[in-house]
Amino acid sequence: MTPIRTRRGLPGMLWYPGFKKIAITLVVILLLAGCSSMDVKPHYQGLGQQPTEATYFDVIIPTHDGLELTATVFQPALTEGETAPVIIHAHGFGAFRADGPVSVYGQLILSGEAAVEAWRHGYWVVSYDSRGFGSSDGQVHLMDPEHEVRDVSSVINWIDDFLPRLHRNADAKPYIGMLGESYGGGATILGSMMDARIDAIVPITTWYDLPSAFAPNGLVKSHWAFLLFSFGNINSFFDFDMMFEDAYLDMFGGYLNETVRQDMAIRSPSFYCDQGKTVQADALFIQGFSDALFDVSQGYDNWQCARRSQHDTRLLAILDGHKAIWPVQSWTGMPLYNTQPSITCDGQSFALQDAIVRWFDEKLKQHADVASDIPRLCAATTDDQGYVLEDLPQGVEDFWLPSSEVNLVQSGMFEVIMSPLDYLASAFRFDREPDPIEEQSMRGGFLRQAFVPLTVVGQADHLIGVPKINLHMTTTDSDRDGVLLIGIGVRQMDSFQVKVVSEQFLPLTGDGVYRQTLPPISHQLQAGDTVGLVLQGFSGQYFWNPEGWFAKASVQGEVWLPKPGALR
Repeated sequence: MTPIRTRRGLPGMLWYPGFKKIAITLVVILLLAGCSSMDVKPHYQGLGQQPTEATYFDVIIPTHDGLELTATVFQPALTEGETAPVIIHAHGFGAFRADGPVSVYGQLILSGEAAVEAWRHGYWVVSYDSRGFGSSDGQVHLMDPEHEVRDVSSVINWIDDFLPRLHRNADAKPYIGMLGESYGGGATILGSMMDARIDAIVPITTWYDLPSAFAPNGLVKSHWAFLLFSFGNINSFFDFDMMFEDAYLDMFGGYLNETVRQDMAIRSPSFYCDQGKTVQADALFIQGFSDALFDVSQGYDNWQCARRSQHDTRLLAILDGHKAIWPVQSWTGMPLYNTQPSITCDGQSFALQDAIVRWFDEKLKQHADVASDIPRLCAATTDDQGYVLEDLPQGVEDFWLPSSEVNLVQSGMFEVIMSPLDYLASAFRFDREPDPIEEQSMRGGFLRQAFVPLTVVGQADHLIGVPKINLHMTTTDSDRDGVLLIGIGVRQMDSFQVKVVSEQFLPLTGDGVYRQTLPPISHQLQAGDTVGLVLQGFSGQYFWNPEGWFAKASVQGEVWLPKPGALR
């Protein structure tokens, strides 16, 4: 018998921003206080084809290895004889399920908001606690194919066995959708790769290749490693034993070792895509340019892999996602994780929550063309500007980077103090004409980040795409390899401030030649802006950078930028 707790559904509520989180917490506590238990099959035996009211309740779902997952089932309001598709919702790492419409997920996180909105639009929704988190049993295995990914199939089995009034195809298979962000996005993609019963998916801000996302060029994003360790252990009540293994603790030395790299590889869609596998569902990917953990390249590569199938695949490249704590990254909304509510594509604005529901309406309810206006690929440059693309533009404009010397580790360490001073000093800058690029030279490199000008923009335009580099780096410390962080920067004509575009850095980890791409960028340029390369030895995103103290790096070579205005 499967115990459930029933609670009456609540209508959508408006909250004043100052009290929203407190109110949600109090209401959730009150709702949980009134829970009662019953069994699923007796609960539905007398239902037949009668009308149903919108409600939600908790259930226990058995796994293939004898554990129990806790889930919340959202039952839709159905008319007499009506059936409904089902959407599975998976949460982010260290979090827990949407256990009601008035909850952290139901009110504050895009995937949960969309799941609750889908319920209100006539879908069954099953939001479950990933094993090790929330009220579910087991250890956290970091999306292991034999554990968390197989759990997706266990949830589908339970849905097929227990939920009544499911919308089914001619073969009696229920129409199933799935969505989730970050960790839940990984479950969504890998679940679709392994289980063909899922018809449509919406993975949000998740990974394609976990080793390269977590540790580009082998250097661990220590800001996120710290959060992985702390949130993973605290929020799982320390059911995260693998993080105490020597190989994982070794990450705190700054570099990714081969054992962890292989562990992360088999938990990545790239591992299976390289074997010819891909998602087996129509897929709407959502990824953020300023996402400090999983940048747009991760969503783009997932999209490219999915395009090998015969399924409908689309990519919305928004601005945010995983955001490092201010002042490591700019404050744009919620700390650690934030997504804009909408995206604009060639002048047409889409509310993301609405776009997700319409995607499921078209794929699961067979409502023809209700999602046809969602572009194949759209890239945002601001909150209210974005462009429809055929593909992400690649770096094609070639610029020579002269030999540039930068202090390692110390350079960039004081940007949080000095950048506001640049802003204030800009108020007293009275020249309104940009200096010709020939008259500009590198600024900074000692205690400040270095900015090497490459080109001056002639007219307002957008800069979207994937920069490329062919750089040779040498360091003055012969005993160790220093680390240099590079990114694309923009300095406005009337400002001393340099903005790192999309807040993305790539670490160069030691002497050598680097022929590779930088993270994709998106920026709205103004006439007179100077675009250049940012070089620095320190960033809060890599605050465990262990090497290069009191050493210098010299770098020179070629930089290719996407052509401003390149669309198709």
